[in-house]
Amino acid sequence: MPHKVKGLDGWPDDKIPRNIKYQVELMETAMEFCRKGVAVAYLPRFVVDLHNEQVKSQFRLSEIKSPRGVKGDKQSVYIMKRKSDIEHPVFRKIANTLRHLS
Repeated sequence: MPHKVKGLDGWPDDKIPRNIKYQVELMETAMEFCRKGVAVAYLPRFVVDLHNEQVKSQFRLSEIKSPRGVKGDKQSVYIMKRKSDIEHPVFRKIANTLRHLS
């Protein structure tokens, strides 16, 4: 990881421990648990916004207040490619979109 976050989702595990009942590999699986109302997830706001645009109101995700010590700080996002790969126009478009989200 190019930054100091230890978990895959960006949660500051070193500052705030959490009660992990379900451990998943895919964000979509975590979102499914959230839609069913059996779990909460630490998700990027733009992912939740896109999700909520696509689903019926009963399946929309809503934000809950973060515990003390967890700021709503933005996380760094890195886009990587092999040195030998040609920088494709789609790659540049994704990078520019990410820059404008911040």
